[in-house]
Amino acid sequence: MKRVLLTSLFLCLATAAFGQGKVSLQMDLPIIFGPPGFILLPPDVAFAGQPIPNNGNTLPSHTVLVVGLYGGTSSGSLSLQGTSVINPLGGNGTPDGFFLVTHIVTTLPPGVLGYFQVKVWDSAYASYEAQAAAGKVGTGLDYSGLNNIFTMTPGSSISYPPINGGGGSTWVSAGNEDVNALLVTTGPFPEPSALALSALGAGMLLTRRRITRSRKS
Repeated sequence: MKRVLLTSLFLCLATAAFGQGKVSLQMDLPIIFGPPGFILLPPDVAFAGQPIPNNGNTLPSHTVLVVGLYGGTSSGSLSLQGTSVINPLGGNGTPDGFFLVTHIVTTLPPGVLGYFQVKVWDSAYASYEAQAAAGKVGTGLDYSGLNNIFTMTPGSSISYPPINGGGGSTWVSAGNEDVNALLVTTGPFPEPSALALSALGAGMLLTRRRITRSRKS
């Protein structure tokens, strides 16, 4: 009986160890707010295009943001693996836009290529999905952001390869991030004032072309 129990125990330990790939959540460049023209909460407009302040400063809107690492064995099976707070009250001792390097023991097997994604959301919600379920992602009401899905191989034993370069990571510049920077906004579209200016510019261009043609004729 004891031998059976010991065998079962070793089997459980082996199974648990198989799903314990290790990853280090860290970035080389700061997480930033969308540039001027993107929607930010009114109190925070001055921070457009700037790293999220966390060096002892708080956002005027008093929003605290969380960065989370999602992972899975396929691009369609991602789940939250671990989190870190970007701008806790009082700061975190890192430069603006950065967070403390966070070592995560994942549910993925070590030494096997996995799929990952980084998301940012308002700490008032338990996860990015909870914020989305509340109808406050990309609507101009709360901050959120995510990067494209990338692949990497989680470490084993005491190895925690960084997502931004270790474990064969494929994290690259792909439109909504700048290599290792993550863009955070309240919505995907520029503010109405920016759109109005664009329309005004286009109207002026058309008017100028019409005047030029009239003079030639």
